[in-house]
Amino acid sequence: PRSLYYAQLQDRLSRNDLHSVLVPAQTNGPIWTLLERWKGEGLFMDPVVIWSNKDGATKIRANEAISIGGMVRDLKLLGSNPTFEWRVAFAWFGRTVTFENAASLQTTVTFSKAGPYKLELMVSDRLEGMSASAVLDILVD
Repeated sequence: PRSLYYAQLQDRLSRNDLHSVLVPAQTNGPIWTLLERWKGEGLFMDPVVIWSNKDGATKIRANEAISIGGMVRDLKLLGSNPTFEWRVAFAWFGRTVTFENAASLQTTVTFSKAGPYKLELMVSDRLEGMSASAVLDILVD
């Protein structure tokens, strides 16, 4: 079951606002198990998380612009003035993906044809060679 905190926030905030204050495990339900394993040591969950305004949507149409965004949770990486790069991790042959601004943490994206896509947000620092990434699965009808 989802956490009560998540359910209360979903009732009060927009989807994008909600994603800025929770971890993906809260949307899927295993938050308590993960917290018990974590025990307060190191980073909790992923150093980078990403989402779209169509999370859980039943249909995304070809050439429909959707909003995507990310958040950096690794404080050392965040404090190093990181660069952002959205890229296509997977798409069937003959499909194209167009990012409004591939170097922005928040942007829009369109997909040329139906099929499965994987988008990746790569976050890199300029000083120590640190990087982290996350992948978003999209299915276009």
